[in-house]
Formats: sequence, structure tokens, C-alpha cells
Amino acid sequence: MKKFFVFLLSLLIIITFYVKVYAVIPSGYTAVSFLNGGNNFIYSDNPESFSVTPNDLFYLWGASLNTTPKDVEMYHILYNGWNSNNKLMVGIAIRNSNNSPVTITFKGSGNAWDIQSNQSANAFEKTPVILRDYFNASYTYVTIPAYSTQVVYAINTNFVTGNYKFVFIRAQFQSSLSSNVWMRLFVAGENKINSTTFLNDLFNISSPNAPGTTNTFTGELLYTQKITTIVANVKTTYRFCEWPRPLSNINEYTGVVTYKSGPVSLNR
Repeated sequence: MKKFFVFLLSLLIIITFYVKVYAVIPSGYTAVSFLNGGNNFIYSDNPESFSVTPNDLFYLWGASLNTTPKDVEMYHILYNGWNSNNKLMVGIAIRNSNNSPVTITFKGSGNAWDIQSNQSANAFEKTPVILRDYFNASYTYVTIPAYSTQVVYAINTNFVTGNYKFVFIRAQFQSSLSSNVWMRLFVAGENKINSTTFLNDLFNISSPNAPGTTNTFTGELLYTQKITTIVANVKTTYRFCEWPRPLSNINEYTGVVTYKSGPVSLNR
């Protein structure tokens, strides 16, 4: 969510500069209507910042997976709960509850950085290269046996004493089977990673267990794209990523399938 506000602020700064220099953009703007496009999108940013100790296992969000691709993005700033150099794993595990193997087609890009505070401004500038690498990545495949669970994509890193760990992941997953395949987004401390029951423990958690906050979002959306058409020969001004309310654009933020308790729904 904070990335969205930074983008909007940058857009408004550019528009203001254009007005001052050329003085041709009218003071008002024309509302536009949007349609959804792309895949379903799972976004994990609630809570954005939280503490992790070696004994912690956080189930952040889960979703079914089928023959239609789903995109995933994880954006989290993790506090070194024991102020140590313990291991940390952040990623996506998939469970096959079918009586036959499933093939998962996926691609992803991600990294972890040590930062000095939990302010998103210290992390946001690191995301473009990950998005570039994600779009340039090739698909790969993994087969999960019947009634089995596997970590399909993850960042393995270590805390550094006195630092926060910013982790950013962008990935896409698709199942060869149409049902009974489930994904879970997670954060795990060292003792949990080393446990023989790690994956069973993750899927035995009944609901996401990292406390939600009111200004960030975790959930599933119907889109990775918003599509609109504007007429090139009409002299008018349009505003995208419109915020705050009241909103003039139509359907720019609709399409929330489900979300973690805490934030206000963006549907209008």
C-alpha cells in the first residue's frame, strides 16, 4: 500500500511541474473507468513490519491454486526479535491434497536486505530490480507427490545484529490439477526451519497468525492490471492511482476477493 502512495505522490509532482512550465493543463481532470486484467494477485503486506524470533512460524496468507496462474507479492520488514544472527526463511509452500502428483509451474524473483529502521522509505527503492528480474525470469517446474507439501519458492537469509531485514518477493504459480492444491505464504525463524514438522505445522495453523494493522493490505485481488481507454485527440487531463477519497474514477480499486482483517476494503 505504501508503494502505491509513493507512486501517486511522484505522479502528482510531475503533473504540478508540467503545469508550472507549460501552463496548458486545465485545473480539473476527467474521470475514467477501469476493467480488470491479468491474473489473480495475492499481495502480502499486512502487517508490513513485525518481529521474528527463532521459534516463530507466521502463516501470512493462503489460497487455492488451480490451472489458472496466480501472482504473488510479499513486502515485509522483519525485526530481529532476539537481536541475533539467526536464520530466517520467507516464502511460499504448496500442499498437494490429491491422490496423484501435481506439477507446479512457477517463476520468481526476490531478495533480502539489511536496513537500519522499519521505515518503508528505506526499502522501497530496492524493489524495481526485483520486479525487472521477475518479468525476465523463465518458468520452471516442480512435481509434488500425492499428499505432500513442499517449499516451492523462498528466500533463505540470516538476521544481522542491530538490523531489520527487508524481504521482497514477486512470483507466479500454476497447478497442473484443478483442485485440492493449496499455497501458503510464510515467515519462519531458525528453530522452525530446522524442525522436522515445519511444513505440517505451517498447514496446521487454522488462520493467518501475524496480527493485522489498519494501514496495510494482505489478501487476494482479481487482477494484476487495470485497463482503461483514453481518447488521444481529446484535450483533457486524467488522474491515475487516485487517492484519497472521494474518488471520481470508476472501478479503479474494485476487485478484492478476500482480505485480512484490519484494513478497510478498497471496493467502492
